[in-house]
Amino acid sequence: MMSALSSLPSSSQIKYPAITNPSIYFLYSFIGGIISPFIMLSLIYLFAKILGGKGEFIPQAYANTLIHATYMCTSIPMTAIVLISLSISVLCQCALLPLSLVSLLVLLYGYYGVYRVTKEANNLSTLRAAAAVIATYALILIVGMVSAFFLIPLLPK
Repeated sequence: MMSALSSLPSSSQIKYPAITNPSIYFLYSFIGGIISPFIMLSLIYLFAKILGGKGEFIPQAYANTLIHATYMCTSIPMTAIVLISLSISVLCQCALLPLSLVSLLVLLYGYYGVYRVTKEANNLSTLRAAAAVIATYALILIVGMVSAFFLIPLLPK
Protein backbone atom coordinates (compact mmCIF):
# COMPACT_ATOMS: atom_id res chain seq x y z
CA MET A 1 0.00 0.00 0.00
CA MET A 2 2.75 2.46 0.91
CA SER A 3 4.64 1.75 -2.30
CA ALA A 4 1.52 2.52 -4.31
CA LEU A 5 1.03 5.79 -2.47
CA SER A 6 4.67 6.80 -2.85
CA SER A 7 4.47 6.29 -6.61
CA LEU A 8 1.76 8.95 -6.91
CA PRO A 9 2.98 12.37 -8.05
CA SER A 10 3.07 15.16 -5.48
CA SER A 11 0.91 18.23 -5.93
CA SER A 12 3.93 20.21 -7.15
CA GLN A 13 4.49 17.73 -10.01
CA ILE A 14 0.90 17.88 -11.30
CA LYS A 15 0.31 20.49 -13.98
CA TYR A 16 -3.02 22.31 -14.06
CA PRO A 17 -3.26 23.76 -17.58
CA ALA A 18 -6.28 25.98 -16.93
CA ILE A 19 -4.69 27.51 -13.83
CA THR A 20 -1.18 28.11 -15.21
CA ASN A 21 -2.30 31.30 -16.92
CA PRO A 22 -4.43 33.21 -14.38
CA SER A 23 -5.79 35.69 -16.93
CA ILE A 24 -7.26 32.89 -19.05
CA TYR A 25 -8.63 31.18 -15.95
CA PHE A 26 -10.36 34.35 -14.76
CA LEU A 27 -11.67 35.13 -18.24
CA TYR A 28 -13.28 31.69 -18.55
CA SER A 29 -14.59 31.96 -14.99
CA PHE A 30 -16.12 35.36 -15.71
CA ILE A 31 -17.74 34.25 -18.96
CA GLY A 32 -18.93 31.00 -17.41
CA GLY A 33 -20.25 32.84 -14.38
CA ILE A 34 -22.39 35.10 -16.55
CA ILE A 35 -23.61 32.64 -19.18
CA SER A 36 -23.99 29.38 -17.27
CA PRO A 37 -26.68 30.54 -14.80
CA PHE A 38 -28.92 31.64 -17.69
CA ILE A 39 -28.45 28.29 -19.40
CA MET A 40 -29.12 26.38 -16.19
CA LEU A 41 -32.22 28.40 -15.28
CA SER A 42 -33.59 27.97 -18.80
CA LEU A 43 -33.01 24.22 -18.71
CA ILE A 44 -34.69 23.85 -15.32
CA TYR A 45 -37.67 25.84 -16.60
CA LEU A 46 -37.79 23.78 -19.80
CA PHE A 47 -37.72 20.45 -17.94
CA ALA A 48 -40.32 21.72 -15.46
CA LYS A 49 -42.60 22.72 -18.34
CA ILE A 50 -42.09 19.34 -20.04
CA LEU A 51 -43.08 17.65 -16.77
CA GLY A 52 -46.29 19.69 -16.47
CA GLY A 53 -45.17 22.82 -14.63
CA LYS A 54 -47.51 25.80 -14.64
CA GLY A 55 -45.19 28.55 -13.40
CA GLU A 56 -43.59 31.53 -15.10
CA PHE A 57 -39.90 31.90 -15.88
CA ILE A 58 -39.19 35.23 -14.16
CA PRO A 59 -40.34 34.33 -10.60
CA GLN A 60 -38.56 30.98 -10.80
CA ALA A 61 -35.38 32.58 -12.16
CA TYR A 62 -35.47 35.27 -9.46
CA ALA A 63 -35.82 32.76 -6.62
CA ASN A 64 -33.08 30.53 -8.10
CA THR A 65 -30.82 33.56 -8.49
CA LEU A 66 -31.19 34.37 -4.78
CA ILE A 67 -30.22 30.79 -3.91
CA HIS A 68 -27.21 30.85 -6.24
CA ALA A 69 -26.07 34.26 -4.99
CA THR A 70 -26.05 32.92 -1.45
CA TYR A 71 -24.17 29.82 -2.56
CA MET A 72 -21.60 31.85 -4.50
CA CYS A 73 -20.95 34.17 -1.54
CA THR A 74 -20.11 31.19 0.62
CA SER A 75 -18.34 28.99 -1.92
CA ILE A 76 -16.05 31.46 -3.71
CA PRO A 77 -13.81 32.12 -0.67
CA MET A 78 -13.71 28.40 0.17
CA THR A 79 -12.85 27.47 -3.42
CA ALA A 80 -10.13 30.12 -3.59
CA ILE A 81 -8.52 28.81 -0.40
CA VAL A 82 -8.61 25.23 -1.69
CA LEU A 83 -7.13 26.26 -5.08
CA ILE A 84 -4.32 28.15 -3.36
CA SER A 85 -3.59 25.09 -1.23
CA LEU A 86 -3.06 23.00 -4.38
CA SER A 87 0.21 24.79 -4.95
CA ILE A 88 1.46 24.66 -1.36
CA SER A 89 1.69 21.12 -0.02
CA VAL A 90 -0.16 17.91 0.61
CA LEU A 91 -0.21 18.66 4.35
CA CYS A 92 -2.00 21.93 3.66
CA GLN A 93 -4.50 20.09 1.46
CA CYS A 94 -5.22 17.61 4.26
CA ALA A 95 -5.72 20.46 6.72
CA LEU A 96 -8.27 22.04 4.38
CA LEU A 97 -10.29 18.83 3.98
CA PRO A 98 -12.95 19.98 6.50
CA LEU A 99 -13.34 23.21 4.52
CA SER A 100 -13.88 21.19 1.35
CA LEU A 101 -16.50 19.08 3.12
CA VAL A 102 -18.33 22.21 4.32
CA SER A 103 -18.25 23.52 0.75
CA LEU A 104 -19.76 20.23 -0.45
CA LEU A 105 -22.53 20.45 2.14
CA VAL A 106 -23.32 24.03 1.08
CA LEU A 107 -23.48 22.86 -2.54
CA LEU A 108 -25.84 20.01 -1.69
CA TYR A 109 -28.07 22.35 0.30
CA GLY A 110 -28.11 24.66 -2.74
CA TYR A 111 -29.42 21.77 -4.85
CA TYR A 112 -32.17 21.29 -2.30
CA GLY A 113 -33.07 24.97 -2.60
CA VAL A 114 -33.26 24.72 -6.39
CA TYR A 115 -35.53 21.70 -6.00
CA ARG A 116 -37.82 23.59 -3.60
CA VAL A 117 -38.02 26.62 -5.90
CA THR A 118 -38.78 24.41 -8.90
CA LYS A 119 -41.49 22.59 -6.97
CA GLU A 120 -43.18 25.72 -5.64
CA ALA A 121 -42.79 27.99 -8.69
CA ASN A 122 -44.18 25.40 -11.10
CA ASN A 123 -46.69 23.69 -8.80
CA LEU A 124 -45.04 20.31 -9.43
CA SER A 125 -45.15 17.15 -7.38
CA THR A 126 -42.08 16.16 -5.38
CA LEU A 127 -40.98 13.55 -7.90
CA ARG A 128 -41.50 15.76 -10.95
CA ALA A 129 -39.60 18.68 -9.40
CA ALA A 130 -36.73 16.38 -8.43
CA ALA A 131 -36.72 14.91 -11.95
CA ALA A 132 -36.54 18.40 -13.52
CA VAL A 133 -33.59 19.42 -11.34
CA ILE A 134 -31.74 16.11 -11.71
CA ALA A 135 -32.27 16.09 -15.49
CA THR A 136 -30.86 19.62 -15.73
CA TYR A 137 -27.73 18.87 -13.74
CA ALA A 138 -27.25 15.52 -15.51
CA LEU A 139 -27.46 17.23 -18.91
CA ILE A 140 -24.97 19.91 -17.82
CA LEU A 141 -22.63 17.21 -16.50
CA ILE A 142 -22.82 15.19 -19.72
CA VAL A 143 -22.25 18.24 -21.93
CA GLY A 144 -19.31 19.29 -19.74
CA MET A 145 -17.72 15.85 -19.89
CA VAL A 146 -18.15 15.57 -23.66
CA SER A 147 -16.78 19.08 -24.25
CA ALA A 148 -13.83 18.38 -21.94
CA PHE A 149 -13.13 15.18 -23.87
CA PHE A 150 -12.81 17.19 -27.07
CA LEU A 151 -11.04 20.21 -25.56
CA ILE A 152 -8.35 18.45 -23.52
CA PRO A 153 -6.27 17.52 -26.61
CA LEU A 154 -6.28 21.20 -27.61
CA LEU A 155 -4.65 22.37 -24.35
CA PRO A 156 -0.99 23.38 -24.58
CA LYS A 157 1.43 20.71 -23.45
